[in-house]
Amino acid sequence: MTVLDFKTGVWESLIELTESAYTMQRDNHENDQLYGYIKKIAQHDRNAFEQFYYAFSPRLAKFLFKLLRQQDYVEEAVGDVMLVVWQNAARYTPSSKVSTWVFGIAYKKALKILARDRASQNRYVSFEEEEMDLTIEDCERPDFLAQHAELRHSIVVALDTLSVPHRAVIEMVFFEGCTYPEIAEILDCPVNTVKTRVHHAKKLLINHLNAHQ
Repeated sequence: MTVLDFKTGVWESLIELTESAYTMQRDNHENDQLYGYIKKIAQHDRNAFEQFYYAFSPRLAKFLFKLLRQQDYVEEAVGDVMLVVWQNAARYTPSSKVSTWVFGIAYKKALKILARDRASQNRYVSFEEEEMDLTIEDCERPDFLAQHAELRHSIVVALDTLSVPHRAVIEMVFFEGCTYPEIAEILDCPVNTVKTRVHHAKKLLINHLNAHQ
């Protein structure tokens, strides 16, 4: 085994551990709450829409920022996505989570914004400019926390090197806790395509991490 093979194996193991540590599945209670808002929004309840906006817009903005990397684009996209939610709440069906439905709208909107201004993909946003939640639940050892906080930092920086489709799947797997079927619904593609993108994205991340160690 070469040194590179060893390092690659270490990064693969750490990425899998990080995916497990940071993947936070939203519970049924949250989805029920969001669904309650959506049902009322479908009846043009402005108060429910306001509650939904304040409950979900921070999470939506974080997701969009990972794709758009520019705050004015994020603000534009959040507004447009929420407008679609207001106009189309009656079309939502509970066969998928509310977050899956909204992220699907957001992803398509992000692609349209990037197509309108390709230059936005080349603007670098430093890690320090992002507000990251570094909480690791159920992991209390200081050495574990330090190791995975450092890896998370490295992964976030490496994300800037990925294409938008690859960055999107990593964002949804690592930071949003989405399952492959949920990601497939968001991206409107087969599950196998999601698996392939995740595999390629992880490989690109590992190559980047190896090159910068």
